[in-house]
Amino acid sequence: MGGENYSNGITVWYYDGSALCNLNGKYKTLKCVFGPVDGSSGSPSSVTFLVDGKEVKTVELDKNKLPIEISVPLSYGLQLKIVNSGESNNIGLANMVLE
Repeated sequence: MGGENYSNGITVWYYDGSALCNLNGKYKTLKCVFGPVDGSSGSPSSVTFLVDGKEVKTVELDKNKLPIEISVPLSYGLQLKIVNSGESNNIGLANMVLE
């Protein structure tokens, strides 16, 4: 992302790709570096974070945007779902820390 290599992360593919994470009610917040994966070539994406089925954060993403640090409230929920609604932007979450 942004020409840099990152570790400790995931990629969520485009066109309604999603990732599910089991939280076990242990975490208050997810902090990470968030952005389009290098080589993404599409239109802007909307990435939604849901905890136990409830939307807690939405981030708009353009392929030309540099990675940013974000914080997602988890509120000691049981499951996190990350949904990428873009048509051709793969998104990355890296340097992930659960608190």
